[in-house]
Amino acid sequence: MPRKPEYNRTELLDQAVRVFWEKGYWDTSISDLVEATGVQRYGLYSSFGDKHGLFLEALERYQQTVIVGLVRELERPGAALPEIEEFLDRLAHIGKTPGAARGCLICNTAAELGQDDPDVAARVDSYTRRLRRAFRGALVRARTLGQLPEALNAEDASRFLTGVVIGASVYARTPGGGASLQPMLRMAGAALTSAPATG
Repeated sequence: MPRKPEYNRTELLDQAVRVFWEKGYWDTSISDLVEATGVQRYGLYSSFGDKHGLFLEALERYQQTVIVGLVRELERPGAALPEIEEFLDRLAHIGKTPGAARGCLICNTAAELGQDDPDVAARVDSYTRRLRRAFRGALVRARTLGQLPEALNAEDASRFLTGVVIGASVYARTPGGGASLQPMLRMAGAALTSAPATG
């Protein structure tokens, strides 16, 4: 009969998220994960298969915690322009916190691994689609409510905002980048009022 793991899986994944977030995938070793989680190599391998398997579950955990908390209001059924502005303001505020230099684990992963890893690429795609869908829904409602110009192309604008968010997450990792997010994100919000022609 297999031995029951002598650790809390959720807590282990939270620790793994922290390590991968700080060091990236390639620079994180199994020894780093053993030290951070307190679980020996055998336990990690038997539960996750290898570092890659643990990384995939850590990405899922990150989406269930950090990402869910970030986009919750934006995904609310009545979300419109105020929620978009609040989302951008929240990102700007995060940019001023001590942990801002870590950026976003999903965006970091996209930059580090690109599309070379299909399993990772699928998780990155899931995040960007979710963000774009949330933006699009809020943009359509904002346009309907007269908060944005009728000519606004919600699909194009949602892609623009998603790109800005990903870019801001990467920029936050540069020297002084986190402190520069507020004007960058403010300009992104202001750009919505100058709607390009639909087409």
